[in-house]
Formats: sequence, C-alpha cells, structure tokens
Amino acid sequence: TTVTRQGMSVTFFPEGGHSISGVKGRMTIVVTNNSGVPLQASGYLVCRNDTMAAVQTEHEGMGRFTYLPQLGLPTSLHLTDSTGRHAIISMPEPEPIGVALKGDMSDARKARITVSTSIELQSTPLALIQTYRGAVYSVVPFVCDGKPLVLNCGREEMEEGVNRFAVIDADGNILADRQGF
Repeated sequence: TTVTRQGMSVTFFPEGGHSISGVKGRMTIVVTNNSGVPLQASGYLVCRNDTMAAVQTEHEGMGRFTYLPQLGLPTSLHLTDSTGRHAIISMPEPEPIGVALKGDMSDARKARITVSTSIELQSTPLALIQTYRGAVYSVVPFVCDGKPLVLNCGREEMEEGVNRFAVIDADGNILADRQGF
C-alpha cells in the first residue's frame, strides 16, 4: 500500500506480507517525494492520541517499526522530512484473520522464525516450509496456542543465498511468506 500526503509518499511493507489485527508485527516503510526520490524522515505512530512507536528512516528512505495493529482503531503515522515538511498518513487497515511471520537471520548459526496467528487460526494445523530455488528443504508442522511460536532453522543446513520461508495451511494455501539471505 502506498499513501501520499503533503508531497510525501509512504509505501508500507508488513513483514511476512500481512498486517494482522491483534498480532504484533514489524512494518517496513519506504518514504519518497512525489518523484520517487528517497527522503530522510522521522516521526511517530499514533493510535487514540497515544504514541505507539518512534519511526526513523535509516537508509534510502527505508525504516521499520514494530506495532500492534487493531482492526477498527485508526492509526496514523506522523512524519517530518529533512526539509521540515510534515505529513499525517493513515496506516493501512489490518486484516482480521491471518498469520504474521517474522524472520531474524542475524545469528550465523541459525535462522530464527517467529510465527504468530490471529485467534481464529489458533489450534489450526499449519506448517513452515523452507525452500531454496524452488526446492523444498524442510517442512515443520506446528499448531499455535496463542503465544508466538519460535522455530530455529540451522544455518549450516541452509543453502547460501536467498531462502524462502512460508506458512501454509492443511490445503497448501500460503498464509504468509518471507525471504532471508
């Protein structure tokens, strides 16, 4: 989703592809001007007059923050760019049902994958699939019980390059996916 206000365009990229109501997740943003030139910006996330998170772009207009989206509770991003221009941008509405997938590849020994589900998908059989160049490397069945589930994948078993992690349901539908290098 891209929203433009006051000469600032913000594109939202929820980690794992989905922002799920009631599930804490990471959101990456890219801030540009109307011509697509990256902007340095800082600000904060507001819901019901409460500040939920500080926001800062770090490189080429990109930044990220963690927050808890709630369906029906309008949340806005208040940004000021390096020229002093200020914009208030409404956050995209979260999905009511789904899976949030977070990947952490910072440990040289393991990839840490965190899976969180909405209430409706708790106790539902799911699986985490790891693929590399289209080939399936591992399938880990699991059930979430309301708490985030952390799965560790050994880096020595991973191929060098881009690996894809996807959460699927019993019918093989992809509910969330993420790539890690």
